[in-house]
Amino acid sequence: MDLSVFSKIESQSSDEDKKTFLACQAAIRELRGEYNYLEIGSYLGGSIQPHLLDTKCRTIISIDKRPKTQPDERGFDWTYLENSTERMIENLKQVAPEYLEKIKTIDGSTDEIDPSSIDEPIDLCLIDGEHTDVAMRRDFEFCLSVLNKRGGGNNFSRRANYLQRDLRSARRPANERGQFQCL
Repeated sequence: MDLSVFSKIESQSSDEDKKTFLACQAAIRELRGEYNYLEIGSYLGGSIQPHLLDTKCRTIISIDKRPKTQPDERGFDWTYLENSTERMIENLKQVAPEYLEKIKTIDGSTDEIDPSSIDEPIDLCLIDGEHTDVAMRRDFEFCLSVLNKRGGGNNFSRRANYLQRDLRSARRPANERGQFQCL
């Protein structure tokens, strides 16, 4: 997998994370052809890069509350300097200015957003926002509510592994609807 698609914007994702992201992207392209992508927790836009460059990606929706600091149940709080949608868009402009029109941004948390405000059925989600059990469950349920009902994907940062035990019951209905997860 060509990790160079992540090269223009700094990312907190490891190379293993990036390989997982690209594998899920390849799977959804194979299954769906064109797709719509939702990301919760976009920060600088690093993990959006491959979708921005992908002509099969029709829409990118970025949901991010844009806090200066954020709780994290892994034992430390993150500080996000200059965390703004404008900065993320400026970064993405360096990647592919000709595709910026497919990006829709929502500054907020999934507990503040009505899922019906997402106009496009989502085929692939990345949850990488607040790393607390409550927030991860909330974001997961939001993704389930906007996923394309004919199938779709949930892609969680490997950093969220501590929560997988709590999502088992939520994953079962997703699988019964024919959706897949890349965890």
